[in-house]
Amino acid sequence: MRPFTHIHFTVDGTDRQAVLHTPEEQHAAALVLHPHPLYGGDMDNGVVIALCDALYDHGIASLRFDFRGVPRVRHRYEGVMGAVQDASAAFAALTRAVGCRRVGVVGYSFGGSVALCVAADIRPASVSALSASYSIASEADDLKQRLASITCPVLMYHGLRDTIVPPKDMGRFKEGLVSATVHTEFLPDEGHFYGRSLPLVTTAICKHVVEAPSQ
Repeated sequence: MRPFTHIHFTVDGTDRQAVLHTPEEQHAAALVLHPHPLYGGDMDNGVVIALCDALYDHGIASLRFDFRGVPRVRHRYEGVMGAVQDASAAFAALTRAVGCRRVGVVGYSFGGSVALCVAADIRPASVSALSASYSIASEADDLKQRLASITCPVLMYHGLRDTIVPPKDMGRFKEGLVSATVHTEFLPDEGHFYGRSLPLVTTAICKHVVEAPSQ
């Protein structure tokens, strides 16, 4: 794990702690969102850590935090829109903490679903989503409007052997992203946990974050 510091932000009147990774030379920054908090997902998830390490090595600051619903957070789970609230507050904290004008959002699984929902509110420079679930994102009643309002570049990956989130979900998201430049890629031998293609995916996401237009 790369060097980090702890910072705090407030959401719904509750103090929350986040982990900030800041390389010496910062070319961009990214908020990194973790898998479902009710199924063991938290900011220490292995894919999340790998993403933050790769971002750091590419000169990209990153922030990770626990969604409400993670046991160590004193805030009960409130569905995808509660997570959107958390992510929005964390994104604002990241933007305050770094001097970059190019700040993206990256999410894995549940975090990918949240990234595609919250982008309408926070207007990031880029969105990257791994194995995002359309059914979870659909908990937002205005999902179609949220997706249609995204104008930043969007990168999505999904494993064709994913037995947890249907691979067809990526196509459903793409159909709704009518105003964005979207790149999607299916990974033929990959499941939900990125045991085979994580280096390829993290490198591509770093490039996507750095090459996005400045805000």
